[in-house]
Amino acid sequence: MTSPTAITARSRAGLWVVAICFVTIVFDGYDLIVYGAVVPSLLKNPDWHLTAGQAGAIGSYALTGMVIGTLCVGALTDIVGRRRIMFASIIWFSLAMGATAMAPSAEAASASAEWSRPRSHSPSSTRRRTAGTSTTL
Repeated sequence: MTSPTAITARSRAGLWVVAICFVTIVFDGYDLIVYGAVVPSLLKNPDWHLTAGQAGAIGSYALTGMVIGTLCVGALTDIVGRRRIMFASIIWFSLAMGATAMAPSAEAASASAEWSRPRSHSPSSTRRRTAGTSTTL
């Protein structure tokens, strides 16, 4: 029989996992949302000489980074573990978002945007989850 204290501790741990995942998803998508909102200002900025095509390419680089990150990091999660990869990804995209925010040019911003997109999601983790095995952070 499980004691009430153990149930409370387990519930609290579960809430922490949900909170961490929620914050991660919010911050993960924040950079693309902000980029979409500031593109008109970037196009008008005379210092950057940014064209509409270049602005679209920068957004595409971020999505390309998502695909590359998903493929590479997804394979690593099976070796290293989901928890370590999740925290490493949070640190990685936080630092890269900061670098993107301080970019002095469109070229630097696009390079930072592409490298800020590692992912801890993989097709193999999805298969395992649907197969009924337990996945933990």
